[in-house]
Amino acid sequence: MNPTHYRDIFNTLKPKNLDATRLDQLARQVAYSFIDHCYFDDHVEPAYIDLLCDLATQMPDEQFNRIGAAALFGVVIERLCDDYEDFCFDTYNRVMTQILSYCRRLPEGEKLDVLLRRFRLHNARDIAQRAEQVHSRKYTWDTSIELDRIVVLSRITIGADVAITSVIVQRLQDMYPQAEILLVGPEKLSQLFADSPNTRILPLNYTRRGGLVERFGVWHDVLEMLSSYAAGESAQRTLLIDPDSRITQLGLLPLSTADNYLYFDSHRDFYAAMAELTNEWLDDVFGPGDFRYPAIWPDARHRQSARDIIGRLRHHGCRHVVTVNLGVGGNTLKALGLPFEEKLIQALLSQPNTVVILDKGFGPEEALQAKSLQQAAGVHNHSTLEVQFGVWPEKLIKHGLLIVNCTIGEMAALIGQADEFIGYDSACQHIAAAQAKPTITVFAGTNHPRFVRRWRACGPATTKIVHVDAAGRENPNDLAGVVERVMQERTQGAF
Repeated sequence: MNPTHYRDIFNTLKPKNLDATRLDQLARQVAYSFIDHCYFDDHVEPAYIDLLCDLATQMPDEQFNRIGAAALFGVVIERLCDDYEDFCFDTYNRVMTQILSYCRRLPEGEKLDVLLRRFRLHNARDIAQRAEQVHSRKYTWDTSIELDRIVVLSRITIGADVAITSVIVQRLQDMYPQAEILLVGPEKLSQLFADSPNTRILPLNYTRRGGLVERFGVWHDVLEMLSSYAAGESAQRTLLIDPDSRITQLGLLPLSTADNYLYFDSHRDFYAAMAELTNEWLDDVFGPGDFRYPAIWPDARHRQSARDIIGRLRHHGCRHVVTVNLGVGGNTLKALGLPFEEKLIQALLSQPNTVVILDKGFGPEEALQAKSLQQAAGVHNHSTLEVQFGVWPEKLIKHGLLIVNCTIGEMAALIGQADEFIGYDSACQHIAAAQAKPTITVFAGTNHPRFVRRWRACGPATTKIVHVDAAGRENPNDLAGVVERVMQERTQGAF
């Protein structure tokens, strides 16, 4: 459909009779039509983006505005950012520049406009030119410069922060053992970086489901944070590192006018895992250093509690502990559904004296999923037990399914004490690899080989993938075959 047709539909919407389902359908059709043209001949049609911006800001109720914003970011921006097969920064730059220009003209975008002007970004051309400079520049840093602090932006998603940010943090600790590292990101990062030396989390409230202008508000917050660390004389002893963060929208939004800003372009054209690419960038910027795998630093209390419970499982007769996480962060394309998950659990429990630890997950949907898997295991006469992390019952199992209600930091501690990890493409695969645990990842959300290689788990122990054709994964016969391939991979390594 051409944008004029969608605009006509938009103009017929009645504010008093808005239907969320219909609005979502329209917004997603507009977004996918934009992607259609991009994929077909690299054509960028501004009318689609303008309409999506209208859908995200002109509705009478904020809940309806968020539907348009979700389509704009969840379909258009995510597709452009995740297309590691042939990432075109020019396309992303044009789209995001158009969105920023739209938002700064709104009454609620006044602060955004003021801050952009503070950095002498007065119009779309200024933003686009600066972004091009950020992405094309070769960054280097004189390591003889003494630093008091290093500010590292979070990638926002836990998996990316383990795969990328933890590598950066380790290399900085090697080079600047006396400097304080300030990690700006979601508060839950403190669960994985709790015991990281000289590292402090500056909590940031980033919402991936907010309104359009609201999504740029996090940049305002970071600028305020940095005002006390990276302004005036302090800037001379402060380094800012941006690892392609959502906070700056991949470098489009500036943080400093000084030369203390380093940008890591994670979309570089290499067939390498993120950790490998990060190490290479650090070598280019700071000079050669020791290769660092991803790492995590869970709270010592969580590690001890996990050590205690898994020790007790082994004392009861369990010989092998498998941790499983089937969460996908809301991206259902990465999941294969309950039929596959039930088959996987049954296959793992076909081996005697095996305990499968399943993360109960976050939210009602994942809790319901865990309950269904528990019931399926019971039907096959396997013992099941649901517990709260740290509240361990006296009576345990030596074989069966143990469902644990826990935080990401507590799950990380359990993974670190188990024998292996199996799950979808999610944060936990990186958490497992970072703790040198044999890891198998089921990749089901993409057919792009570069994306799979880029986001595969990377660690000192065995890591393997089982790829599922994103176009034909619903075939029941294929799902049984996927389980068999997972089981075969477990027999061909240190599993």
